[in-house]
Amino acid sequence: GGDGSGGGVWLIFGGKVGGHLLSDATLRFDTKQQDIISRLQLPASPPPRFCHSACAVGDRLFVYGGWAPEPSRENFPSSAFLSDTWMLRLGGEGWTRVRTAADPEPRCQASLWPLGGGGRLVLFGGASHNQQPDRLSYGDVVNDLDTVHILNLQTGVWLSTATAEPSLRGGVLAMASGGPGGAMLLGGGMHSDAGSEQPTFRSGMWAVDVRVPAQRENRKK
Repeated sequence: GGDGSGGGVWLIFGGKVGGHLLSDATLRFDTKQQDIISRLQLPASPPPRFCHSACAVGDRLFVYGGWAPEPSRENFPSSAFLSDTWMLRLGGEGWTRVRTAADPEPRCQASLWPLGGGGRLVLFGGASHNQQPDRLSYGDVVNDLDTVHILNLQTGVWLSTATAEPSLRGGVLAMASGGPGGAMLLGGGMHSDAGSEQPTFRSGMWAVDVRVPAQRENRKK
Protein backbone atom coordinates (compact mmCIF):
# COMPACT_ATOMS: atom_id res chain seq x y z
CA GLY A 1 0.00 0.00 0.00
CA GLY A 2 0.90 3.65 -0.03
CA ASP A 3 2.28 5.53 2.95
CA GLY A 4 2.70 9.06 4.23
CA SER A 5 5.00 9.98 7.07
CA GLY A 6 3.81 11.83 10.16
CA GLY A 7 6.51 11.94 12.81
CA GLY A 8 6.91 8.43 14.24
CA VAL A 9 3.68 7.22 12.62
CA TRP A 10 3.07 6.19 9.03
CA LEU A 11 -0.29 6.07 7.35
CA ILE A 12 -0.78 2.98 5.21
CA PHE A 13 -3.60 2.66 2.70
CA GLY A 14 -4.84 -0.41 0.85
CA GLY A 15 -2.73 -3.26 -0.44
CA LYS A 16 -3.18 -7.04 -0.45
CA VAL A 17 -4.38 -8.83 2.65
CA GLY A 18 -3.98 -12.41 1.45
CA GLY A 19 -4.50 -14.25 -1.80
CA HIS A 20 -6.28 -11.92 -4.19
CA LEU A 21 -8.17 -10.02 -1.47
CA LEU A 22 -7.62 -6.26 -1.57
CA SER A 23 -7.98 -3.73 1.21
CA ASP A 24 -9.41 -0.22 1.42
CA ALA A 25 -8.29 0.25 5.03
CA THR A 26 -6.29 3.24 6.26
CA LEU A 27 -3.94 2.14 9.05
CA ARG A 28 -1.61 3.89 11.47
CA PHE A 29 1.79 2.21 11.77
CA ASP A 30 4.11 3.11 14.64
CA THR A 31 7.71 3.13 13.40
CA LYS A 32 9.11 2.66 16.92
CA GLN A 33 6.83 -0.24 17.87
CA GLN A 34 7.09 -1.65 14.34
CA ASP A 35 3.40 -2.49 14.47
CA ILE A 36 -0.02 -1.31 13.34
CA ILE A 37 -1.59 0.61 16.20
CA SER A 38 -5.01 1.48 14.82
CA ARG A 39 -7.35 1.52 11.84
CA LEU A 40 -8.85 4.88 11.02
CA GLN A 41 -12.65 4.82 10.98
CA LEU A 42 -13.46 6.97 7.96
CA PRO A 43 -16.81 7.62 6.25
CA ALA A 44 -15.34 7.16 2.76
CA SER A 45 -12.27 5.54 1.24
CA PRO A 46 -10.83 4.97 -2.23
CA PRO A 47 -11.82 1.62 -3.78
CA PRO A 48 -9.59 -1.31 -2.71
CA ARG A 49 -6.32 -1.59 -4.66
CA PHE A 50 -2.64 -2.47 -4.52
CA CYS A 51 0.53 -1.39 -6.33
CA HIS A 52 -0.78 2.18 -6.13
CA SER A 53 1.24 5.36 -5.69
CA ALA A 54 1.19 7.61 -2.62
CA CYS A 55 2.94 10.59 -1.11
CA ALA A 56 2.49 13.01 1.78
CA VAL A 57 2.26 16.79 1.34
CA GLY A 58 2.13 18.53 4.71
CA ASP A 59 -0.96 17.22 6.50
CA ARG A 60 -2.34 15.58 3.36
CA LEU A 61 -1.89 12.07 1.98
CA PHE A 62 -2.40 11.55 -1.76
CA VAL A 63 -3.07 8.23 -3.49
CA TYR A 64 -3.02 7.72 -7.25
CA GLY A 65 -3.96 4.77 -9.47
CA GLY A 66 -3.04 1.18 -8.74
CA TRP A 67 -4.31 -2.26 -9.66
CA ALA A 68 -7.66 -3.69 -8.66
CA PRO A 69 -7.89 -7.17 -10.26
CA GLU A 70 -10.97 -9.31 -9.99
CA PRO A 71 -10.82 -11.70 -6.99
CA SER A 72 -11.21 -14.92 -9.00
CA ARG A 73 -8.19 -16.67 -10.48
CA GLU A 74 -9.92 -16.82 -13.90
CA ASN A 75 -9.88 -13.04 -14.12
CA PHE A 76 -6.40 -12.45 -12.70
CA PRO A 77 -4.55 -10.46 -13.89
CA SER A 78 -7.35 -8.18 -15.10
CA SER A 79 -7.50 -4.87 -16.91
CA ALA A 80 -8.62 -3.00 -13.79
CA PHE A 81 -5.78 -0.50 -13.73
CA LEU A 82 -6.76 2.82 -12.16
CA SER A 83 -6.06 6.52 -12.82
CA ASP A 84 -7.97 8.22 -10.00
CA THR A 85 -6.47 10.61 -7.41
CA TRP A 86 -7.57 10.73 -3.75
CA MET A 87 -6.64 12.93 -0.80
CA LEU A 88 -6.82 12.40 2.96
CA ARG A 89 -6.31 15.43 5.20
CA LEU A 90 -5.18 14.52 8.70
CA GLY A 91 -7.83 15.59 11.18
CA GLY A 92 -10.34 15.96 8.36
CA GLU A 93 -13.52 14.03 7.65
CA GLY A 94 -12.04 11.34 5.45
CA TRP A 95 -10.89 10.62 1.93
CA THR A 96 -12.09 12.81 -0.93
CA ARG A 97 -11.56 12.25 -4.63
CA VAL A 98 -9.55 14.99 -6.31
CA ARG A 99 -11.25 16.36 -9.41
CA THR A 100 -8.65 16.19 -12.17
CA ALA A 101 -8.42 16.70 -15.91
CA ALA A 102 -6.21 15.12 -18.59
CA ASP A 103 -5.51 12.09 -16.38
CA PRO A 104 -2.49 9.91 -17.25
CA GLU A 105 -3.01 6.44 -18.68
CA PRO A 106 -4.26 4.06 -15.94
CA ARG A 107 -1.27 2.42 -14.29
CA CYS A 108 0.23 0.72 -11.26
CA GLN A 109 3.75 0.73 -9.73
CA ALA A 110 4.35 4.40 -10.59
CA SER A 111 6.38 6.82 -8.45
CA LEU A 112 4.53 9.79 -6.96
CA TRP A 113 6.30 12.63 -5.17
CA PRO A 114 5.61 16.25 -4.16
CA LEU A 115 7.47 18.86 -6.20
CA GLY A 116 8.80 22.11 -4.77
CA GLY A 117 6.61 23.55 -2.04
CA GLY A 118 3.99 20.84 -2.43
CA GLY A 119 1.74 22.65 -4.89
CA ARG A 120 2.42 20.00 -7.53
CA LEU A 121 2.76 16.22 -7.65
CA VAL A 122 5.01 14.49 -10.14
CA LEU A 123 4.28 10.97 -11.42
CA PHE A 124 6.86 8.82 -13.20
CA GLY A 125 6.69 5.51 -15.00
CA GLY A 126 4.78 2.49 -13.80
CA ALA A 127 3.03 -0.21 -15.79
CA SER A 128 -0.18 -0.17 -17.82
CA HIS A 129 -2.32 -3.10 -18.96
CA ASN A 130 -1.77 -4.90 -22.25
CA GLN A 131 -5.31 -5.38 -23.53
CA GLN A 132 -4.43 -8.26 -25.89
CA PRO A 133 -1.52 -10.25 -24.44
CA ASP A 134 -0.25 -13.34 -26.25
CA ARG A 135 0.08 -15.08 -22.89
CA LEU A 136 -1.00 -14.42 -19.31
CA SER A 137 2.50 -14.27 -17.86
CA TYR A 138 3.28 -11.12 -15.88
CA GLY A 139 5.64 -9.73 -18.51
CA ASP A 140 3.02 -10.03 -21.25
CA VAL A 141 0.09 -8.61 -19.29
CA VAL A 142 1.75 -5.29 -18.40
CA ASN A 143 3.43 -2.62 -20.49
CA ASP A 144 6.16 -0.61 -18.77
CA LEU A 145 6.01 3.19 -18.98
CA ASP A 146 8.59 5.99 -18.87
CA THR A 147 6.34 9.05 -19.01
CA VAL A 148 6.34 11.98 -16.57
CA HIS A 149 3.11 13.72 -15.55
CA ILE A 150 2.71 16.68 -13.21
CA LEU A 151 -0.48 17.45 -11.30
CA ASN A 152 -1.09 21.09 -10.39
CA LEU A 153 -3.05 20.79 -7.16
CA GLN A 154 -4.54 24.26 -7.60
CA THR A 155 -5.98 23.75 -11.09
CA GLY A 156 -6.39 19.96 -10.92
CA VAL A 157 -4.81 19.54 -14.37
CA TRP A 158 -2.33 16.78 -15.19
CA LEU A 159 0.39 17.87 -17.64
CA SER A 160 2.90 15.61 -19.38
CA THR A 161 6.52 16.49 -20.02
CA ALA A 162 9.16 14.71 -22.07
CA THR A 163 12.19 13.02 -20.51
CA ALA A 164 15.20 11.29 -22.05
CA GLU A 165 15.99 8.82 -19.25
CA PRO A 166 15.42 6.41 -17.65
CA SER A 167 13.82 3.90 -20.01
CA LEU A 168 10.65 1.85 -19.43
CA ARG A 169 10.24 0.73 -15.82
CA GLY A 170 8.01 0.68 -12.75
CA GLY A 171 8.67 0.60 -9.02
CA VAL A 172 11.24 3.40 -9.23
CA LEU A 173 12.50 5.13 -6.08
CA ALA A 174 12.00 8.86 -6.51
CA MET A 175 12.68 12.19 -4.84
CA ALA A 176 11.52 15.50 -6.29
CA SER A 177 12.85 18.99 -5.66
CA GLY A 178 11.87 22.53 -6.47
CA GLY A 179 15.45 23.60 -7.11
CA PRO A 180 16.56 25.59 -10.15
CA GLY A 181 14.23 24.53 -12.94
CA GLY A 182 12.73 21.68 -10.95
CA ALA A 183 14.36 18.24 -10.81
CA MET A 184 13.37 14.70 -9.92
CA LEU A 185 15.94 12.15 -8.75
CA LEU A 186 15.07 8.62 -9.89
CA GLY A 187 16.77 5.38 -8.91
CA GLY A 188 16.45 1.72 -9.83
CA GLY A 189 13.14 0.16 -10.78
CA MET A 190 11.96 -3.01 -12.47
CA HIS A 191 11.21 -4.02 -16.04
CA SER A 192 8.62 -6.55 -17.19
CA ASP A 193 10.30 -8.82 -19.74
CA ALA A 194 8.03 -10.55 -22.25
CA GLY A 195 7.23 -14.13 -21.24
CA SER A 196 8.60 -13.72 -17.73
CA GLU A 197 6.64 -14.41 -14.54
CA GLN A 198 8.88 -12.06 -12.56
CA PRO A 199 10.25 -8.60 -13.39
CA THR A 200 13.96 -7.90 -13.67
CA PHE A 201 15.45 -5.20 -11.45
CA ARG A 202 17.44 -2.30 -12.83
CA SER A 203 20.07 -0.01 -11.37
CA GLY A 204 21.22 3.53 -12.07
CA MET A 205 20.37 7.04 -10.92
CA TRP A 206 18.95 9.90 -12.99
CA ALA A 207 18.25 13.59 -12.37
CA VAL A 208 15.25 14.37 -14.59
CA ASP A 209 14.15 17.89 -15.55
CA VAL A 210 10.44 18.15 -14.74
CA ARG A 211 9.82 21.76 -15.75
CA VAL A 212 6.51 22.60 -17.41
CA PRO A 213 6.19 25.76 -19.52
CA ALA A 214 4.29 28.45 -17.58
CA GLN A 215 1.66 28.90 -20.28
CA ARG A 216 0.72 25.22 -20.04
CA GLU A 217 0.73 25.09 -16.24
CA ASN A 218 -1.66 28.04 -16.04
CA ARG A 219 -4.35 26.11 -17.88
CA LYS A 220 -7.65 25.71 -16.07
CA LYS A 221 -9.87 22.64 -15.93
